[in-house]
Amino acid sequence: YTANFTYLNNELAQYYGMNNVSTSNFQKVTVDSQRAGLLTKGAVLTINAARQENHPIKRGLLIRRNLLCQEFGTPPANIGEVEPLAPNKPLRERLLAHSSNAACASCHVHIDPLGFAFEHYDATGRYRTFEGNNLPIDSEGSLIGIASMADIDEHHFNDLQGLANILATEGSNQIALCAAEQYQRYFKGIAEPDSCEVSDTVARW
Repeated sequence: YTANFTYLNNELAQYYGMNNVSTSNFQKVTVDSQRAGLLTKGAVLTINAARQENHPIKRGLLIRRNLLCQEFGTPPANIGEVEPLAPNKPLRERLLAHSSNAACASCHVHIDPLGFAFEHYDATGRYRTFEGNNLPIDSEGSLIGIASMADIDEHHFNDLQGLANILATEGSNQIALCAAEQYQRYFKGIAEPDSCEVSDTVARW
């Protein structure tokens, strides 16, 4: 989550806006906070985005479902839609209007703030400082409930690197448990792995 290096060739380096790789061979490259850790990788960012713009809901669910192993129930039928792309209205503002719906708020309070951490990355994972018609980016947010969404522990961050740091420190135990659980799911092809096997895997790792 916080590694200060990645592996690049010249094509991928250019995609990331970096000019310090000149060959087609992949090599280990030291990076700054814009590309530190797994969460800043183009593949992760792009697959969790919409066709025309980034998608805080998908990116927030990536954290909750895939990295913390926290699940949500089926969305209600009356959730409505997020306002369409508007160059003069920040995506964050459009999402807040959607999540203020009482039918949406109970889940989205745990999803959207995590997705806002990714606001500096567009739909294709390129770093940006503005959105739309030169609207400033707001990537602040908070993670409420690391081990369980029923918990009240709250961890504030200013950007994606801040969220990654929280996951790597205060969230390290839950991250480890979830990684082992996901491993068991894929290895055995079962949705609900045995909790004792998961704990044993964590202990051995």
